[in-house]
Order: sequence, then C-alpha cells, then structure tokens
Amino acid sequence: MGPDRLPRLVTDPFDLNGREMALYAAYLSAVAFASAGSALHHKICHVLGGAYNLPHAQTHAIMLPYVLAFNAPAAAEAILPAVPPSNPRPVTAAAAPATMRSGRSVSSTA
Repeated sequence: MGPDRLPRLVTDPFDLNGREMALYAAYLSAVAFASAGSALHHKICHVLGGAYNLPHAQTHAIMLPYVLAFNAPAAAEAILPAVPPSNPRPVTAAAAPATMRSGRSVSSTA
C-alpha cells in the first residue's frame, strides 16, 4: 500500500491489486479523519466552498491563518507547535479580521 500505487494505476488502470490498495489507503485516510474530527477551520471551509463554489484546497490555505489566530487565546498550547520558529509575529487573535471576532475581545497574545 505504498505511494507507488497511484502511478501504477495511471500506467495500468486495470491493475486490480493496485486499485485495491489505493482504495484501502483512501479508506484508512477517511477513518483517520473521522476519528480525529473536524475543527472550526474545516467546517468553515466546507460552508464557504459549498455556498460560493470555492476551490477546496485554496479555501483552506486562505482561512487557516485566520482561524488559528481566532483560536489562539483558547488553544495556544495546541497551536504553538504548528507555528514555524521563523515566524516573527506572535500568534494572536488580533491578527484575525474584526468581522471574524464576533465582538469578543481577543487581542491578547498567545
């Protein structure tokens, strides 16, 4: 079930073993995602994508910094390991646009 399955399927779409392993890998990915749950970021992206026909991956890339900043005061210990050490700015909720802050005071740094 390695990364060689998809190129093999492109070369030979009738490779039943390759198809089986690719399907199993997709199944395992879905189980992992379902077990971990979906956070605010992913749910927002699905709503925006469905409502405005936005591209999935690009919507995630655009929304992630804002959602991280919004969640920073409540989840700093979980977020900080994901922030690159080269990031010159602290992770703060103030970085999120005011319209995303829902009137909460979220200007403290994490």
